[in-house]
Amino acid sequence: MTIAGNNPLYGRFNEMVDSLFNPRDRRDPGIIRCADLYCGDGTATLAAFTAGIDPVYAYTLDEDESDRYLDKFRMEPFVGTTGDSVRMAPEFDLLLVQIGEDALTPPKQRKRKVRSYDAPVEHALRFVRVRKPSIILFWGHDLSGDLVQKVALTVAGDVGQLGYSTDARHDADHPSFIVAHLSPGEFPWPEVPTLTNAIETVEAVMSGKLR
Repeated sequence: MTIAGNNPLYGRFNEMVDSLFNPRDRRDPGIIRCADLYCGDGTATLAAFTAGIDPVYAYTLDEDESDRYLDKFRMEPFVGTTGDSVRMAPEFDLLLVQIGEDALTPPKQRKRKVRSYDAPVEHALRFVRVRKPSIILFWGHDLSGDLVQKVALTVAGDVGQLGYSTDARHDADHPSFIVAHLSPGEFPWPEVPTLTNAIETVEAVMSGKLR
């Protein structure tokens, strides 16, 4: 069947193709939406829910982890290349990124001589260049101070030209954080830097409760 010219099916066909390859649905501007990269067991997703943020996308490299996340949140994380991840995600305002000591190290490639999987930080920076979310929050447990500094410098060097400010907080007893944000001034870190408190602070900044 030919679908072309002024055939009324032509427009619908294009819309269907666009929705398949660019699934960015229209959104309520009053709702903050987030993407959760390297979602793990959904700790950040749950904290976002608690803060009144709507998680709309999750990513993981682990198919078993994806199944557990799906059972818990009824949303299936994307498991695929980092390039496809950027294309497949719907629109969002906040990017949450769980990192470990391998934050700057590309994972083992599943196909030889083809680099399809970026280091977690580079994956996140791809999103920032293309989508330009309001805030990017990197977080992780048991991170070394040296790694936190390296990640902060990498992020600042990449997105500073886009107008983002970068702050970092290393803590031996709580998660460590690196944040890139478009808000003026320093980021108002919570007194007790738990993940839930940090994400609640992000929500307050984005909704105008904190400036």
